[in-house]
Amino acid sequence: MLPNQLSFNLISLLFFFCACSNSNKEYSKVDPVFVNISNISSINSFESIIDFDKFDIFKPGLIEYLNNDNILVFDFATYSFYTFNNDGDLIAKFGKKGRGPGEFIFPQEIFQFENQLKIVDYSLNRIVTYTLDGEYVSQFKYESKSLFGEITLLNDSTYITSSNGYQNSLLVKTKFDSDEEKYFGISKSKHINEKDQKESVSNFIGGNIPDFVKNTVTIETSRNQIFVYFNYLSELHNYSLNGSLNWEKSLNLPGNDEILDKAVSGAKRTNLMPILRYIWSMKSYGNDIFLQTVSTPNVPTLIVRIDQNGNLLDVYSFPFIDPSNSALTSYAINDSLDTIYLIDLSKNKLLVSPLPKSRFLHTQE
Repeated sequence: MLPNQLSFNLISLLFFFCACSNSNKEYSKVDPVFVNISNISSINSFESIIDFDKFDIFKPGLIEYLNNDNILVFDFATYSFYTFNNDGDLIAKFGKKGRGPGEFIFPQEIFQFENQLKIVDYSLNRIVTYTLDGEYVSQFKYESKSLFGEITLLNDSTYITSSNGYQNSLLVKTKFDSDEEKYFGISKSKHINEKDQKESVSNFIGGNIPDFVKNTVTIETSRNQIFVYFNYLSELHNYSLNGSLNWEKSLNLPGNDEILDKAVSGAKRTNLMPILRYIWSMKSYGNDIFLQTVSTPNVPTLIVRIDQNGNLLDVYSFPFIDPSNSALTSYAINDSLDTIYLIDLSKNKLLVSPLPKSRFLHTQE
């Protein structure tokens, strides 16, 4: 049960899809659109379908619902992937820690193309291909000019990474089997090879985002669009597959101010530029995009649902989760059944629940 004060705060939350977020006024370009939320879709009813302790899985951190209706989970304790059916039965296990073929150091993304899985390991800048049955197929080392190796797959032969301002662009589209590249997107700053740490920290403490981190993004593709979230600016941009900008929104998410204040305090204390994140992840299901927010002591993890036109559809909360420990590590959605799967670390279980029907929230300018 959430504290009364927190419940009140959630009920009265004000989301801004606007051009005047407190943390990034100087970068926004769109007119403000204010969205008043009178209530949040609270997901309370869950069924536990997998007890990870029974399978010696102690750090489940990634999950994906597969095309064959199985559930894929990665365990950061064993560095292995586990495949379960919907009854919770283990049917396959594959992968291990290492740098060899089919091995992982820090897998972060899972993509599905027909009967194949493409798993992205950010630490190795590598895409590893397995069958849905867990058989190793191949691996591919990708190039990225970004700070953290951000990547998304457009299809089974093309990937998109951040160009980090190189050639005055934001993104670069690359073919797996050739050197063909296409640079596109509007960058926030030019590519910077060298940075002044002291100056960057001073600028950040003074309320300005340093140029070398402005283009740090999270990237996701849907059926026919590319979503780009600027991690330090809390902006969401939408591109067509041909590289044209469709729209851009500034997202003032619950907890943004707390997260920014904490980052500034840390920079003052350490004289180091912090890694700033307002969301843990961004996933696409159908034509919608889902953003999992970073929790704070006052605001728990939320999942924000936005449609392909930039409209806020819904905000999902999970009252059983302690906002102070980010117990929700990952989730997956079966959009054909409107079902959500959640990893709850506090219980070390996989939970499943019907996803509330999205409420098209009205905006007022």
